Amino acid sequence: MYITPSNYLEMIKMYLYILRINQNILPMRIRKYQAGLQAIRDTKQDVAKLQVNITEYQPKLKLQQIANTQLQQELEIKTKEAEFTE
Repeated sequence: MYITPSNYLEMIKMYLYILRINQNILPMRIRKYQAGLQAIRDTKQDVAKLQVNITEYQPKLKLQQIANTQLQQELEIKTKEAEFTE
């Protein structure tokens, strides 16, 4: 295949055109990826905070669970007593 000088210049112009387009697209993609990475970092920090909260609340939840179980048992006893007195 033979390339004429004018064809060669056209290919160079086309290459430069495509290069400019890609040079504009690449920074946009980099910004998107950076924003996504920042969102992942923020989410990771939020999850770490939530995990700390969960570990802090677990003993309180166990105590509340025990208290609720005792309350249920008391209510069952009082319900039976109320049924018996009727």
